[in-house]
Amino acid sequence: MAAGGLHLARTPFFKLRLFIAAVAVGLITVAPAASAPAAPQPTGPPDGFEASFLPTLQWNAVAGADHYVVEIGADSAFNPALFTISTKNTRAVADKTVPNGTYYWRVQAFDANGSGSPWSAVMSVVKTWAGDTSLTAPSNGATILYPEDPLVLRWTATPGAAKYRVFIASDSSLGTLMTKYGDPVEVQATNLAPNLLLPVNTYYWAVTPLDAEGNPGERSSIRSFDWEWPSTTTPAVTDLVDADTELFDPQFTWDPIPGAAHYEVEVNSSSDFATGSRVCCPGLPSDLDQTVATTMSPLEVFGNNTYYWRVRGIDRAGNAGVWNEGPSFAKTFDNYPDLSEDSIKNLHMRDSADPGTDVDLGTPGYQTEDPILTWDPVPGAASYEVDVVPFEVVNLGDPEQCNWTASGLRRWTVPTATNAWTPLNNSSSTIPFSSGWFPNKDGRGLVAGESYCARVRALSGRKSNTKAAWGDYTFLGDGYTEPSFTFTDYPDGSPCSSCYAGFLGTDDYELPIRGSTVGSNPLFTWKPIAGKQSYWVIVAKDPAFSNIIDYAITRIPAYAVRTRTSAITYPDELTSYYWVVLPATGTDGSGAPGNPAFGAYADFQKQTTPPDLLSPANGTVFEGQPTFQWTSTLGARLYHFEVDDEPTFGDPLVDEQDTTATSYTALKTYPSTSTLYWRVQAKDENNTGLTWSETGNFQIALPAPTIDDSNLGTSDALPVVFWSAVPGAVSYTLEVEDQAQHSDEFDGFPSTAASWEKYTGAGILNLRVRAAFPKSNSTLVTLGPWSDPAQFVHTIHEPLNPAEEVGAGRLAFSWDAKTGMKQYKIQVSARQDFAPYIESKTTENPSFAPTMSSLSYKDPATLYWRVAAMDADGNVGDFTAVRSLSWPGLAPASAPLKTFSLSTKGYFVKNRYRTVYLYAKDSATLLPVSAATVRLTGCGLLATKLTGSGGAAKFYKKATKTGTATFRVSKSGYTTRYLYRKCRLP
Repeated sequence: MAAGGLHLARTPFFKLRLFIAAVAVGLITVAPAASAPAAPQPTGPPDGFEASFLPTLQWNAVAGADHYVVEIGADSAFNPALFTISTKNTRAVADKTVPNGTYYWRVQAFDANGSGSPWSAVMSVVKTWAGDTSLTAPSNGATILYPEDPLVLRWTATPGAAKYRVFIASDSSLGTLMTKYGDPVEVQATNLAPNLLLPVNTYYWAVTPLDAEGNPGERSSIRSFDWEWPSTTTPAVTDLVDADTELFDPQFTWDPIPGAAHYEVEVNSSSDFATGSRVCCPGLPSDLDQTVATTMSPLEVFGNNTYYWRVRGIDRAGNAGVWNEGPSFAKTFDNYPDLSEDSIKNLHMRDSADPGTDVDLGTPGYQTEDPILTWDPVPGAASYEVDVVPFEVVNLGDPEQCNWTASGLRRWTVPTATNAWTPLNNSSSTIPFSSGWFPNKDGRGLVAGESYCARVRALSGRKSNTKAAWGDYTFLGDGYTEPSFTFTDYPDGSPCSSCYAGFLGTDDYELPIRGSTVGSNPLFTWKPIAGKQSYWVIVAKDPAFSNIIDYAITRIPAYAVRTRTSAITYPDELTSYYWVVLPATGTDGSGAPGNPAFGAYADFQKQTTPPDLLSPANGTVFEGQPTFQWTSTLGARLYHFEVDDEPTFGDPLVDEQDTTATSYTALKTYPSTSTLYWRVQAKDENNTGLTWSETGNFQIALPAPTIDDSNLGTSDALPVVFWSAVPGAVSYTLEVEDQAQHSDEFDGFPSTAASWEKYTGAGILNLRVRAAFPKSNSTLVTLGPWSDPAQFVHTIHEPLNPAEEVGAGRLAFSWDAKTGMKQYKIQVSARQDFAPYIESKTTENPSFAPTMSSLSYKDPATLYWRVAAMDADGNVGDFTAVRSLSWPGLAPASAPLKTFSLSTKGYFVKNRYRTVYLYAKDSATLLPVSAATVRLTGCGLLATKLTGSGGAAKFYKKATKTGTATFRVSKSGYTTRYLYRKCRLP
């Protein structure tokens, strides 16, 4: 060898290259060295063997072999090899899982000088893992009621599955997945509480196990279930106001629908709910016709009509339940169609000359020189329309009558927020006191000696003018053949009581009484003064009249607050208003004094009676959402409603500026807090805020779920966590805290069950749950309080049925595969305390064959081993009990081992007891071999027997699964052999 090596070293380079090329094309063959060992002979598993995992590969020891090289490939040409294992063992196992399929293997022996044998014959194995994943719940075609029945999918554990891929689809081919992002869900557990968004559907589902490398096993069968949402309820409508008033203020109520995040209410004037006839609530923000409560008061007023309404629940994903129709109702405002009563009560004339005397309604044609038309306030009215027309001959030859078709230049059709009307002057000179205010006046005037007809109707509160609701007209008189009053002439008056520089005297001011408080827009009256033909009325917030809020001119000694075309309203004030009359000698206001501060002005305060809070009562504690109600305020067009967690209302939680109802229901869930505060303010015809109500208070104590700990405890498997339902909740959050006080939250569970998609590690887990309540009709939620904690102890128990195969030149370990685990850690040591290790390896397969690279394997010794499962994050579970074995060492084998000749009689059947015999003979002598150990595994079977004197071992067993039964036969002096038989169906 040395000379040959020297010769090659001296060979010219081009000759060496030709030599290599010749070898490459086969012109020259290179024989193995004379000392090269013989090719190994595979002894198991048999060619074409089917297994759930790549099995332990076995071959006979080769004399003179120092080590072996094993190749495992996906094709018989090993191009390339998937695994290449160099080992001193005559057993080898791949440490990674592979996809299902056919794999090929071969082995080559090498001596201590590195000379190799030919490759062994190529053998094949078929990996067919995970054919036994079975769906267990719900049953096929089952109906699940959302959210009453927690939706939990369950299936059997598949040994060796690190996790499972769950498909949930809307079609039986699983083509349209309904889970997040349209992807299947991967979970470690054998259960799933899915977060589906459409609770009204038929769903189809299946499960595929995945091994440690994510390779899929066989998918389970496909099942279906119907997920239904019982979303019916019983609606009702009530009137918020006193039944003896001609005003219907509707409030809609219904029973709660479990699973509804909020409710949609539709009110329609058409019984078929035609789109164009919908009145609740076009023109408003989209969430204002929705509520999280089971009560709703419309923010906008309805016109007088018969209405139909319905309500439906909307779930957390925006899916609508069924419509539930409530009883129809007639919306009225100041209507008396049968004319049995007047819509405007106590409509009459009064005379400023005798303000304490009202004219009887039955005295039409009342003769007056200073006409004042007045009436009682109408509940629900924000303002009024006064129509005054001439009483005259309309058609030649006909008697006089009320001319309701008179032109605008000959009539008054004016709005007012005061429950009184007086005529204004129709002309004015230069104003006597400049203020930047254009005085109020009319475009026409009364004519002495002429008669007039009057009628009044109320205008209800409203959010916009397009939603105005009018009451019926009330006529003073019959409105046709008799006038309401006759204007005699403007009053002559009397000398003023204590005039100074042309002003009225103090005693000449009548209404409002000096220093009094009025609850609505005032009617101003004073005594007519001789020689004065017109009057300027000025109202201000200060006695210097620098902050004027109203300025009018009139020829009669009375002024009901208004302009020609619009209503005027005075804000409520805690300080006084001041008013003064500047009498003028001219009919157009000329000849009036010019400084109002010199007049004997009068003062008054304007304080509207605020709403009384009706409900909730102070201190009321609500688990759900409250409905608020208050009394109506005369003259209110709208109400301003506030809720805050501070009594200062600096940053309100709710700031509803405009509602026409005297009730308010939550559009969102209020948070749990110590105390919440609420108040209401009426707004007048001009949307001016009036006096606030007193402040009410209440508390929200959102309920917490209760965890059912009956199915918790201690387990390798991740459980389903169940808890009690919370009324009004739309989803739940599960918090899991480990021993290191690290916590994770899992949100959005739609019903009262939760499962983990992934959870690694072991130890005590503290669990608690809280409900999420709808904040509005968006995805925002208000979180309730946490439940009392519960505990679950997550374990990773040791693998079952550890076993070893040991003999001269061979050592292999095996155990049962665990579900939910990614790897296994196996340790081999010469000491029971495993300090130090000979081996500490991880593998993904449930078997291991050491390569014996450690010198510790050279000599005979007692060895110890154990194995533990590892999860996806490398957490190591419990080790098996320590097992010992007598290792003979790696000394060269003496005589070759004998071999078995194996056969069987009978076969195993799933779910049936059957007797099967295994026969062992010596393959050279064909004589029975007694006292051989036969271990039976597979098909759900596990048993160990010894062969008798006739070489037979008898098994009477019932297979629980289909697949392959494996007989492992071993005896000292013999090569361990395996025999495989299929298990049959009944």
